[in-house]
Amino acid sequence: MSSDISLSQGALERHHQTLKTILRAFCLEHERDWNKAVPYVMFAVREAPTESLGFSPNQLVFGHHVRGPLDVVRKAWCYPPISDSTVLLDYVLVARKRLRKAHDIARAHLGAAQKGMKWYYDRRTKYHSFQEGDEVLVLLPLQGQPLAARYCGPYTIQERVGDLDYLVATPDRRKPVQLCHVNMLKPYYRFSSQEGSFSFVKVEAVSRFPAPTCRRGLHKFLGVVGYYRRFVPGHSTLLAPLTDLLQKGRKWTWSPDCAAAFSRVKQLLCELPVLRAPDFKKLSITLSDIISFILFS
Repeated sequence: MSSDISLSQGALERHHQTLKTILRAFCLEHERDWNKAVPYVMFAVREAPTESLGFSPNQLVFGHHVRGPLDVVRKAWCYPPISDSTVLLDYVLVARKRLRKAHDIARAHLGAAQKGMKWYYDRRTKYHSFQEGDEVLVLLPLQGQPLAARYCGPYTIQERVGDLDYLVATPDRRKPVQLCHVNMLKPYYRFSSQEGSFSFVKVEAVSRFPAPTCRRGLHKFLGVVGYYRRFVPGHSTLLAPLTDLLQKGRKWTWSPDCAAAFSRVKQLLCELPVLRAPDFKKLSITLSDIISFILFS
């Protein structure tokens, strides 16, 4: 779940990419005097309206459209000269009124753009919440490589700060306590070695998987359970109603047979026996589908 201002500034990064592309093109064309072309490039960038604000940077700074060379030539050719007798005080008041109105409209446009970007970002996100004492993995920079990061831990949640931020104890880092956004955290699961324990990450993921509503959702579910097909007797027959939905040209219809197959597969993967690491100190039985008898070790 993201906040109103997402951690990833995609629009800003795209603007930087466009600016660097323009500067690169000018530098390649004017290799010796490229520095003289920079003011013209910046003028063109500042004259273009932005999608989020609805105004160009020049309009928000000066309160009016800044005329470029073509505007000056067009006015000289198409319009007769007019004597300008505007009083300085009137000009300042009008410019101030224009700036205030432009800033109000820009804030409204920016708020609508932020809501749109937040909705787009949150479409496929899931809400995560942690309690004090929970163990988590934290996305942190690698030591000596500030531009690279990976999940480290496990660490313990000390306190919840707001809706999306947490204080995490990181005793092995330079800062013993760090404020982390929820997008930088993911739960850490400890695997129990006790007999009959099956609180594993994959089991929880399968049990909470919602019923698919489209082909893409069905592909995701089959990808989750596909690894365990060799451990479920009659896996292909059981999933036949679901795999038939992926046939080319077939219309999507979630029938009772599909719902029954979906529930049955989840039940088989979540109940005992559950796939786990072997204990070589105990007697083991090997089942094989190649031969018709059981090998005892």
